[in-house]
Amino acid sequence: LRQMRAAGLNVPVYGPERLGDPRFFAAAGEAAEGVTAAYPFDPSQLGEAWKTFAEHYRESTGREPDSWAAYGYDATRYLIEAVRKAGLNRIRIRDALWELPQFDGVTGPFRFDKVRTNRGQMTLVSVKDCQFVFD
Repeated sequence: LRQMRAAGLNVPVYGPERLGDPRFFAAAGEAAEGVTAAYPFDPSQLGEAWKTFAEHYRESTGREPDSWAAYGYDATRYLIEAVRKAGLNRIRIRDALWELPQFDGVTGPFRFDKVRTNRGQMTLVSVKDCQFVFD
């Protein structure tokens, strides 16, 4: 990215939400300004469950939660719900996961299609001052 900018290539740059990693900002420096990334949710549009999760996460880690932390939390809760329904049997747990067509997590609602892909809405974010800005 730095080389592109130094060469005068001021074209739009798009990427995944992993560009939010501090290592990207450190490596790219000012060249990261204006980069656009796809992000799985907009924290400002989420409710009380997100606020509570984010507060507990900050208290326990000293960092802001990212999508990986939030989705890890949601996935664990989703699996626990299936285990509670099915018991400790791998086949029944798998079946229980397939029978849950939706799940409301801290990142918002999960809506699954026939092949269990989460069809939740993505959002675009841009980089400003080495952080994501949710427009």
